[in-house]
Amino acid sequence: MLIEGIRIFYPTLYEIIKQNKSIFTGSTSERMSDSFDKEEPKIISMIEKSIDSSDREEIDGVLHLLKSMFPKLEAIYGNTHYGSDWGKSWRGAQRICSPEYFQSTP
Repeated sequence: MLIEGIRIFYPTLYEIIKQNKSIFTGSTSERMSDSFDKEEPKIISMIEKSIDSSDREEIDGVLHLLKSMFPKLEAIYGNTHYGSDWGKSWRGAQRICSPEYFQSTP
């Protein structure tokens, strides 16, 4: 239901999520490569620009929502990392951050 809210209220952000599965799904240990660290500022900029708001409070609220939906973002925005063992838990809960359930996103 949350991803539907993003699709309706933040369509540009929805498209960014839909087109960048590797950024949003999986665990921190499944990062694309060492160059991923260098890409973090670009990823942050891409996400924040796609929120389509100049209100910092609104942007922070959407980022909080995104980090709860996609825990991998915690590594980009902070210092929280999730190992591959979390994948089983996310799959079991049918969370969108699990690559298997991300595919069923409309």
